[in-house]
Amino acid sequence: MISAKEIAQKLGVSPSAVSIAMNNRPGISDETREMILKAADEMGYVHKKRKSSFGSILHLFVSSSFTSTVPFDNNMFLDKVIQGISLEAQQLNYTLHITYTTFRNLTAEKIIATMDANTSGIILLPTAGEMISPSILKSLKIPFITLDKPTEMYGLDSVTIANAQGIFLAVQHLFSLGHTNIAHIGGEREFTNFSERIQGYINSVAMHPEMKGSEKNVFRIDQYSNSESTDYSAA
Repeated sequence: MISAKEIAQKLGVSPSAVSIAMNNRPGISDETREMILKAADEMGYVHKKRKSSFGSILHLFVSSSFTSTVPFDNNMFLDKVIQGISLEAQQLNYTLHITYTTFRNLTAEKIIATMDANTSGIILLPTAGEMISPSILKSLKIPFITLDKPTEMYGLDSVTIANAQGIFLAVQHLFSLGHTNIAHIGGEREFTNFSERIQGYINSVAMHPEMKGSEKNVFRIDQYSNSESTDYSAA
């Protein structure tokens, strides 16, 4: 009996693309869909639809370390992330439910209480430095993924940002334009995201003798209290 994996290997596409085509779901081009369906028919593939125990709802939890959800206001980065998730969910025929909450209120019990029988998966987006307890995540009996917080060390799935590489390339680009006095403005050093960006900045500056001394131009700003400090320990 022909398998979806064999079709994928023959056509040079991923098994997930074959699954999308056979289940008539969005996510691939019309040309790819037609190619897969034609090959499946020619190869005698028999598609058996599985009854899923999950539904068609994705639940996104956005948490803040603060006592209110005020920090979510006017957050351009967060807006872009949510827009991207919403667009992809729509293209895949998922209904996206979004819950804004505080970190202290994000417990396994409250996550489960918010879900319903049609929830297919959970996306967790902590907006500050805290990481949801791995034990809480593992207690969820439903597929989930965390965003912007590495959890691979706990055997959990996550999608993270290449913070160090991004800042490294940004500095290199500015240097290529003739700038040699480049500063880094960021948040709390103890947060992984910010510390990685600082390290990327320092590594990039170190490549150019013309920028000697720029490694001291590291400034920390608390965006919620409008306070500012100079971090000379970056050197």
